[in-house]
Amino acid sequence: MKKFIKKYEEIVTVSKLLSAWQGFLSGKKQRSDVAVFQSRLMDNILSLYNDLKNKTYQHGAYQAFNISDPKPRNIHKATIRDRLLHHLLYQETYDFFDRQLFMILIPVVLIKARIGRSAVLPIFPEKFRLMTVGRFGF
Repeated sequence: MKKFIKKYEEIVTVSKLLSAWQGFLSGKKQRSDVAVFQSRLMDNILSLYNDLKNKTYQHGAYQAFNISDPKPRNIHKATIRDRLLHHLLYQETYDFFDRQLFMILIPVVLIKARIGRSAVLPIFPEKFRLMTVGRFGF
């Protein structure tokens, strides 16, 4: 099994935070909290970078709000600063975890194609356990 070998210092850089910001912005440019963060973008990016570099970063509080589309739901949202970090971590780890999941699911898909869905469901838990032993430590 491949290991995730990126170092903390390789992940936490100003350029990668700016790249994560570009990815985060998609579809959110008109939001007021995004506009406020963007008005002082470099100050905010450098502040986040320094907190991460010095290992003093602390996740902020979540903001709760309600929506009704189509049913009423209570939503909790992290601050822009925290969501930017979430986006950075997603960008940096996606390829690794996507490949790992792909290697697990391909045998399951092949089994399903050969013997059918109804026959796979009873044996899936055992096959999954056998495929993941040694990969994820359980």
